Amino acid sequence: MSYFPNFPTYLGVMKQKSVERIEKNRKKIKKLLKEPDKTFNSFFLPLIELDEKLSFCTQPIFHLNGVKNSKKTQKIVKEILPLLSEYHTELSQNEAVYASLKAIYESEKESLSKEQKTALELEIQGFELEGVGVDKADKKRIGEINEELSGYENDFSQNVLDDTNAYEMIVDEEAVREMPHFEKSSAKTEKGYKFTLQGPSFIAYMTYGSDRAKREELYRAHVTRGSKNGELITKILALRDEKAKILGFDSFASLSLATKMAGSHAEVLEFLGSIAAKSKPAGEKEIEDLKAFAAKHGVSDMQSYDSAYFAEKLRKEAFEIDEEHFKQYFELSSVLKGMFEFLNNLFGVEFRQVKAKMWDKNASAFDLYEKGELIGRLYMDLCARKDKKGGAWMDNWENAHIDPKGKQSLPVAFVVCNFPKPTKKEPSLLRHYDIETLFHEMGHALHHLLAKNSVASVSGVNGVMWDVVEFPSQFLENFAYKKEVLKLFSFHYKTKKPMSDNDIERLKAARNFHSALGMLRQLEFGIFDMRVHASHTDEAGAEKILEEVRREVAVMNPPEYNKFKNSFSHIFAGGYAAGYYSYKWAEVLSADAFYAFTDSNGALDYSKGEKLRESVFAKGGAEDMRDIFREFMGRDTDSSALLRLNGII
Repeated sequence: MSYFPNFPTYLGVMKQKSVERIEKNRKKIKKLLKEPDKTFNSFFLPLIELDEKLSFCTQPIFHLNGVKNSKKTQKIVKEILPLLSEYHTELSQNEAVYASLKAIYESEKESLSKEQKTALELEIQGFELEGVGVDKADKKRIGEINEELSGYENDFSQNVLDDTNAYEMIVDEEAVREMPHFEKSSAKTEKGYKFTLQGPSFIAYMTYGSDRAKREELYRAHVTRGSKNGELITKILALRDEKAKILGFDSFASLSLATKMAGSHAEVLEFLGSIAAKSKPAGEKEIEDLKAFAAKHGVSDMQSYDSAYFAEKLRKEAFEIDEEHFKQYFELSSVLKGMFEFLNNLFGVEFRQVKAKMWDKNASAFDLYEKGELIGRLYMDLCARKDKKGGAWMDNWENAHIDPKGKQSLPVAFVVCNFPKPTKKEPSLLRHYDIETLFHEMGHALHHLLAKNSVASVSGVNGVMWDVVEFPSQFLENFAYKKEVLKLFSFHYKTKKPMSDNDIERLKAARNFHSALGMLRQLEFGIFDMRVHASHTDEAGAEKILEEVRREVAVMNPPEYNKFKNSFSHIFAGGYAAGYYSYKWAEVLSADAFYAFTDSNGALDYSKGEKLRESVFAKGGAEDMRDIFREFMGRDTDSSALLRLNGII
């Protein structure tokens, strides 16, 4: 296993190693092409191993740019991105490599294992989708597009982070009079109470902030982040569309769907639209009830910046849910310990914390064992910092596979979140939503760490169709509401007394509070993403599409100054372009599979854990997830499970 040394020095070292590795890879590819007898083992596996070696050098750079963002990390990322783009484009358009892979496939396809055949098919498809078959001028243009896109997407993300970090709001005691003790304590400064656009701080004031004008001020700052990104959206959409057209697709949406489970953007839009139609009546009732509640409390014109505030009051009244009370039972270290125990019960795996040189004093490392055997490593960085990008994510560093020399490589993954950081007086105390987030990202991590693959390119999360890659993560987050799981970690951080059964039942009862509103919000994002990438448009056109989608789906429109799309990093700076729908697509699978772990009385049943581990979590991208799901469930998916789980039907 490898560890991070002091990261500022490490960044420069890894950048130099990345540059050297690119050149070594180029020389190795030339050498491989000279081999007279090219086979799966002698050509394809060594080719894939080159990507592993390069990723080992580059992945820490991108990771540190996310968790220890600075001028230095930004500079190194900007320097390395064009080199990587050039290298990957050059490789993916290498006709000699492509021809060799095609020849190997034709000669060995009958003798290859399912995993080997899938890996080879995906590699060939990757070459074709990067323009290996187009003319020289178009090849050159695709290379230029790839390089430009990588730069623009990085700039988009950085602009959002810069705007997030540039803002703060100071309020007085009166403006936080309703705020729970823990949030007030975290926000307290010598000048008053400080709130920022970082997740925990922003959510705290939008949920409990007494001053309506201050809520709007904070909301406005949040929804206008990425003010420089309008021009970037135009450039990104134009380049994506141009690349798709060069490759023979009618739109970027069609290009994106070529590697996904869904057949067309029309199919995706029909899927999302059908869920929206079933969810909207419930959403309309939820918003009308909330407006009526707000009116009872003196606000007859409830706005977007009021919704979280009044929703929390209504939830508390309807279910006797007091977030401050519940947070006292969700101390981060206790949650981690209980979650690891649950995962041991479900999959028979054990996490053991180990000492390692880390990038931050609050980050940690765990080795993963199965039946006493070391099978992988997990790095965790869970609390918010100013130098960390917002949100939560899992990323993979190394892949489980057998290299060309027969050596077993173990998987390594990162889980990054932005939970409330501990203070001098209190530890990190979580909302239940934070626990769902943690379980979600752990689902991704386990999908990678529990892989039993021999080929790196389809190991763990690699090679998994993008619209089903969320299946394991969404599946796991459902267990955060199971009584048997909650009892493993819900202990008062001071008294150590367990949460009462009555509290657990109230928490479970509140699970689907405003679930239709949450569903419609995600559907709005997914429909917007698919439509904007299915058309040739610019920033102004994207805004019009978003307005149209809101008229169709939303039950409460935001103010005109809301520029949500300018900070929609998932699709303009991440991997979800024309793929955001996948959250709902995969959630159908996850909801359906989750019900397999409850008995007739709704109690947790671990008996299918091993079967799930050996199918969904062990096979990675080596098989079609539809086939893996059928293997586990013995049938195709039941789409009604999603609406049933959310209490909509």
